[in-house]
Amino acid sequence: MLAQTTNHLPGVVVELGSWEGRSTLALARAVHPSVVRAVDTWQGSTGEITEILAGERDVYQTFCDNTQGLNIQPYRMD
Repeated sequence: MLAQTTNHLPGVVVELGSWEGRSTLALARAVHPSVVRAVDTWQGSTGEITEILAGERDVYQTFCDNTQGLNIQPYRMD
């Protein structure tokens, strides 16, 4: 993963659009022990299936369950 090649560089690791956390998990493992800042609304994208899914279940809670105890800090924002 490309993220592994940047571990020696200073800076913050940010993932924009984290949904249920699958890609976030891979990124967190690649940059460990650095913290991944996961930014998402967890409300889905307007006009897409994700918007419907977010209305039917708590996607943010699923993300939290999937990433609990790992080097991941969620930021719920637009």
